[in-house]
Amino acid sequence: MPRLLKYGRKAREIPEYGSWVAMRQRCRDPRWPQYSVLGVQVCAAWVASFEAFFRDVGPKPSKQHTLDRWPDPTGNYEPGNVRWATPKEQRQNWRIRPKPFDDPELIQEFTARQIRNRKHGNHRFEPTL
Repeated sequence: MPRLLKYGRKAREIPEYGSWVAMRQRCRDPRWPQYSVLGVQVCAAWVASFEAFFRDVGPKPSKQHTLDRWPDPTGNYEPGNVRWATPKEQRQNWRIRPKPFDDPELIQEFTARQIRNRKHGNHRFEPTL
């Protein structure tokens, strides 16, 4: 059990709790196709219990660290395939990378779409065909 829970803090007050909730949400929500449609799952013990998740993953080393599926970025969220990673480590673990554009019009269209998405609160990567 997390040491903070032993001293009376609620799970919601622990930073790792938010990561646990977000992980479960991504895998169930069809608005995150890179998880739900591809069949990425959370192990049953972690779905059922924040304490089991925290026991297996441990505390975040810093506020900048986020949950990362590693060493198999195409695998499930389960013990042995999850780590706390820095933004730089996360970028190195991307499975889908935008292809380089040779056409200036494609660059402009892609940039306009990214700006539009950010204005509307949609920060997810949208691949351009």
